[in-house]
Amino acid sequence: MLKHSLLQLFRRHFTQRTANPCRKRLRHMDQKLDHLEDRTLLASFIVNSEASDGGDPQGGVITLRGAIDLANGNPGLDQITFSPSVIRIADGFSSVITDAVDIDGAGKVTIPSGFLNHGVLSVEGHTGTSIRNLIFEQRPGRGSIVLEGGGSHTVTGNRFEPLSGGFGTRVGVEILSSDGNQIGGNSAGDRNVFVGLGIGVRITEDTSAKTTSEGNFITGNLIGVKADGTVQANSLGIELGNSKATTIEANVISGNGTPIVIQDVAIETKVTNNRIGLAAASETAVPNFNPVTIAGNNSVVSGNVISGNFASGILISGNGNKLTGNKIGTNSDGSAAIPNEVGVEIIGKAATNEVGPGNVIVANASSAAVEISVEPTDSFLDGNSVEGNTIGLNSGQTAKLGGRHGILVRRGTGTVIIENVIGGLSGNGIVLLGQTNFSGEGFVVTDTFITDNTIGLVSPDGPILGNLEHGILIGSNVDRTTIGSTEIQPGDFSNDISFSGKSGIRIEENKQDDGTIAAPGRHAVNGNLIFDNGGLPIDTGVPGVNPQDVPDSDGFLNQPVIRSIREGSTIVQGELNVASGKYVLEFFDALGGFLHRESLTIVDPIADRTFSVTIPGNFEEDVSATLTRLDADLNGTTSESADIRLLPVDLKIKGTYESDNNFGGVDRGETIPSGDQINVISLPVGSIHQYTVEVVNRDDEARVIQLNAQVDDVEGWIPQFFVNLSPITSQITGAGFKTALLQPGESQIVIVEIESQNTSENGLPVIDEGDLFNVTIEAKVDGATPFETVDAVQAVARAGLFVNSSLDAPDADLDDGVPDADPNMKGQQLTLRSAIQFANTIGADPNSNARLVVGFELAPNDGVITILSKTHGPLPIITSNLSIDGTELIQPGPSEVKIFGQEMNENEHGL
Repeated sequence: MLKHSLLQLFRRHFTQRTANPCRKRLRHMDQKLDHLEDRTLLASFIVNSEASDGGDPQGGVITLRGAIDLANGNPGLDQITFSPSVIRIADGFSSVITDAVDIDGAGKVTIPSGFLNHGVLSVEGHTGTSIRNLIFEQRPGRGSIVLEGGGSHTVTGNRFEPLSGGFGTRVGVEILSSDGNQIGGNSAGDRNVFVGLGIGVRITEDTSAKTTSEGNFITGNLIGVKADGTVQANSLGIELGNSKATTIEANVISGNGTPIVIQDVAIETKVTNNRIGLAAASETAVPNFNPVTIAGNNSVVSGNVISGNFASGILISGNGNKLTGNKIGTNSDGSAAIPNEVGVEIIGKAATNEVGPGNVIVANASSAAVEISVEPTDSFLDGNSVEGNTIGLNSGQTAKLGGRHGILVRRGTGTVIIENVIGGLSGNGIVLLGQTNFSGEGFVVTDTFITDNTIGLVSPDGPILGNLEHGILIGSNVDRTTIGSTEIQPGDFSNDISFSGKSGIRIEENKQDDGTIAAPGRHAVNGNLIFDNGGLPIDTGVPGVNPQDVPDSDGFLNQPVIRSIREGSTIVQGELNVASGKYVLEFFDALGGFLHRESLTIVDPIADRTFSVTIPGNFEEDVSATLTRLDADLNGTTSESADIRLLPVDLKIKGTYESDNNFGGVDRGETIPSGDQINVISLPVGSIHQYTVEVVNRDDEARVIQLNAQVDDVEGWIPQFFVNLSPITSQITGAGFKTALLQPGESQIVIVEIESQNTSENGLPVIDEGDLFNVTIEAKVDGATPFETVDAVQAVARAGLFVNSSLDAPDADLDDGVPDADPNMKGQQLTLRSAIQFANTIGADPNSNARLVVGFELAPNDGVITILSKTHGPLPIITSNLSIDGTELIQPGPSEVKIFGQEMNENEHGL
């Protein structure tokens, strides 16, 4: 009867409060109340006493505990408000709420927490309670508000702060095995303030129920700072234990010991649009001491500003977490730096975490924006990735914001670094540097993939935004790195590595903790655009260009040696001082990136060492080449870059002139590109062979060019050099000929004359008819260091075949290598038939492209040289590169050559 009378009293009081603002809100909850029985009206209770006990409701004394007891006894959603005289509830208060109630303190009622082992307000086993606009005075003990079981409660507009500005150890709001609760809200009136606490908000399991708390929201709260900007730290802002799908959104979490901890039993957490480490209403740093710590799995961290913190912005040790669209170490719009010590740090056995896309990350002047140091997992690859971020720059990628390094990997397998823009750093863009736990541990950074990044750039506004040290630095204990891709097509590129203060890519020696140098790892560098860096594009081993070690045993692949380049074309010739195996030779320029890829197989390191590659298109400046091994244990090893800029000296053979001492000279008047093969008519003893060579200074400084000439395969030929047909010097060996001082672009014509000094029996030619000889003319830059050949031209000459018999007879022996139709006669007897046969034989040589000339050495009869072809049928089919030239005559005087053949039927060859 007492309870029934009291309910009538309070219902009568409630119906008289027609202006009660809760009634509109309560009408929206009709669906939730349909299941409640024996309800005709919701009750409202007004607290009029500050006492902490149960009060005297029958006598009209309503305390907060008494009102809660009444609401618990009245099924359905009731309301509790406070009379104006109630300011502060007395010490020792606590209560358990077991049925839905809306408690509204109007922002002026303080509840002391007391020294309790349970919550001041414990909400247990039901749904729909709302606790609003109260001030909780914190003292040591358990949470001020504990939501245990049930769910769908709201906690909004409350302040949780310590007594008299002190420091509390209590939890503000604790959620235990309860789902769908809302802590805070999107409006200023809904946000809670958590300051000076042990923990602001904690979500975990009820230790007895051991069930996950799921789908809770922590939204719009001030955690560690007050609305007026006053900082009052919590030891920990938000802690998530056994929970699933918690949303932490639009909070200001600053000035705390640790802003957020997501434990390893928490999964699928969303951390979005929070300000962590900054003031609520300005871009002023309000640092947290420790990072946002994520040990749980499959969290999504997006759209946050995490800046100004003393440690890392984010520390990840869980798996499958994603960071997208955050400003980490900058202000809200990413235009200015407010750095954390480290931006993002991944540690422990973390795997498959994704940093990016869309993050802007800046660290302080001594740290990295992203640092990865993870232990091996049960799977082969850890698979953490850093993708699509802006590092060291503002969000518009137009200005430097600083930091030491971009991405630093100390330990880890299968790290993927892709599509990041990295610039403006005082150190390196990307660093792989294995950090071992004990001496001899070996490679601890393995299988790293670095593709499609921009490391150093020019801002659209003009400034160069490079990194002061290397674009990519690979240090000790690192193996199987892939930088770029072998799938890149000509005209495209993978990584763009530019404007570094030192090398584009630096691969150091594998120095161990005890000071010894171990074998280096394997690092493939393919398809990248590397230009305009302060050092080498790729620098391996000791700093600077490595000497060619033969047989390439130091673990670093020898770079290609470029021997010649033809101006006006893209033919590159050189050699490879490497072991047998499969390789790929790649060429790059500074404008179009990857130019050409040539696959090579070296079976014999000596015989197969030279190469000649034709690249489509035209050369630009700053062309480079690299060599990568593709097989065996050295798979993936790439050499240093070989600079193949157009050489500072260009030699061109402009023409040749041949003479012998009996019949004067024959001026062939040919213009021959560098390296092409030419022909000579005959080279008897005392013959002179001349080359007209143009020497061009292509350097950007004035140069004196030194020339040397030599004839290979034969002895006794003396080179002489002429300028304006005046002899300058004669030599077989020595310092060579020096041009005048040539200005950039200036050229000089030099006549190089080769004369045979040999004597031979019966005056026969020193070079037999049909034989080859090579003349090589080399150029060096006088005084240059190292003093190496910078260009060379080679004329491959073949002595001609001269018909000296008008008879029709075949070659006596095609296998003896001598063009002779009648070995019984003194000297070589060469008929037209035997000349064609011999030409076909030597023309079959695949290494020879020389055009062989067949001329005539017969005395004319009335100006006619008559050749018979009637005895042995048709002349042989011509299968070689052959010129039968009736104007190539040894005997003086005008003549014509006539060939007479017999009549043939229609099924036989003609002449």
